Amino acid sequence: MGELSSGHYTNYPPLNQLFFAIAAWLGDESILATIIWMRLFLILADIGIFIYSIKLLKLLGKPMWFIALYFLNPFVIIELTGNLHWEGMMAFLLLASIYYLFSLKKWQSVLSMSYGILLKLLPVISLPLLFRRLKFKKAILYYLAVAIVVMIGFAPFVSQDLLNKYASSVGLWFGNFEFNASIYYIIRAIGYQVTGYNIIQTVGRILPVITLVIILGISFIRKNEFPEILLSSIVFSFFTYLLLSTTVHPWYLVIPLLFSIFTRYRFMLVWSFTIFLSYSAYSSENFTENNWFIAIEYILVLFIFIFELFWLKT
Repeated sequence: MGELSSGHYTNYPPLNQLFFAIAAWLGDESILATIIWMRLFLILADIGIFIYSIKLLKLLGKPMWFIALYFLNPFVIIELTGNLHWEGMMAFLLLASIYYLFSLKKWQSVLSMSYGILLKLLPVISLPLLFRRLKFKKAILYYLAVAIVVMIGFAPFVSQDLLNKYASSVGLWFGNFEFNASIYYIIRAIGYQVTGYNIIQTVGRILPVITLVIILGISFIRKNEFPEILLSSIVFSFFTYLLLSTTVHPWYLVIPLLFSIFTRYRFMLVWSFTIFLSYSAYSSENFTENNWFIAIEYILVLFIFIFELFWLKT
């Protein structure tokens, strides 16, 4: 994958590594066969998303065709089964967890949530949002059960060496990497004017704290005990995370896009099309981003978001 990727330690959690290992074992020494197996796993995740989406749409009393907004979206087809990004599997596990939560199947929800975190860490964002739905005692038990399953998943690999290397790789996404950002790029530009250098090391530590505060606010202020409000809170929380990130690759949109189909909000659908403007960076050998394209991408999305949030009442 080149020096940029091979020069760092992996940040893929154990369950994702297990899928890689199974695909490599089944593919034997053939890279093509290994890729085909990985693609099959992601297609199975797509089928799972389709099944659980239909179940959840029925539960919410919404039209079945809403699934097409996700399932037939060119962005989803290209980035998941096309480009082999495992956000599709993560989205399936998180979706299953939320469906089981609404169906009062708490242990199935715990396991699906835990597996999602063991595949990618991002489902952690949704945990505080479940607090009002579960109530205090059940929420504590739920969080404790998830923590135990996740710790069991990591247990065979835990060492000080792993912790150091894993933390260093995760830290790169907050203090080194930059791509297709929005608010961060504005702050960076101001930082250049004031200090004369890139302030990512400082901002990369502050923005996650702001993200956490906003998500906690969404968790405790909104009436997340109601299914559709909880689903929209998941969308808003991941949207907040992306707006305040220093790196926003296209496939990061998968979870908020998927969960938006169960709500009245369609700004993520707009973003799933404008996100293709970020590909322009790959048109030059130096991977130079076009700030005009990025501005168009985010202005359109934020306009629709504000319109839907404050003016669209139906």
